[in-house]
Amino acid sequence: MQEEEEHVSPRTKRFTLILEILILASGIFQTFFGETTIGLLTLIIWALITFPAIYTRGRITAIPIEIKMVIFIFVLLQFVIGEARDFYTEVPYYDKFVHTMGGAMIGFIGLLIVYTAYVYGKLKASLPVMALLIILVTVGFGGLWEIVEYLSDRILYPLIPGWHHFQGSLTEDPLTDTMNDLIVDTIGATAGALFGVWLIRRAQKRESERLPELIKEIAQGRE
Repeated sequence: MQEEEEHVSPRTKRFTLILEILILASGIFQTFFGETTIGLLTLIIWALITFPAIYTRGRITAIPIEIKMVIFIFVLLQFVIGEARDFYTEVPYYDKFVHTMGGAMIGFIGLLIVYTAYVYGKLKASLPVMALLIILVTVGFGGLWEIVEYLSDRILYPLIPGWHHFQGSLTEDPLTDTMNDLIVDTIGATAGALFGVWLIRRAQKRESERLPELIKEIAQGRE
């Protein structure tokens, strides 16, 4: 994997390393000096991203650094800033920002995976069609998550003391919050998928040496 990442920019490597250290430090701090549940969850997710062979039984030994960076950014927004720093409860519309970014990140990563399938002959579709498929799938995941939140609030919240309440926000009632979450999920997914299309076309035009490496890394990880 290290040989295949020879064309990754040093800036990307440094930024990803900084994110990794920040998330690890936050997880350790929260576990021992803050909210233990959030700290442990942060550490578990950090370990799964950093050492994917743990849960893939060796089928994936490393995640491509661009995808790792995107996932780390989402973990930073969700757990380090949103949960550990209480932005969800103190900053209006922060949840909408995270939903938008989450949709964008899923859309971007999803497009890379679908494009990899296209390169290896497992899918026949144009980039715009790939983007549309990813947008629809991402919105579907967003809808599924809203169902999970609804069931959690209706079933688990009344039964378990201290259980997290998901629906509603500082500025919106539960129904408005849910619908606006779906809207920003769609906006984010569209932006992420279109950004992926733009990057791929840009890399093809410039005959990027990194794009074939990245596609190979994704394909090897999916075998």
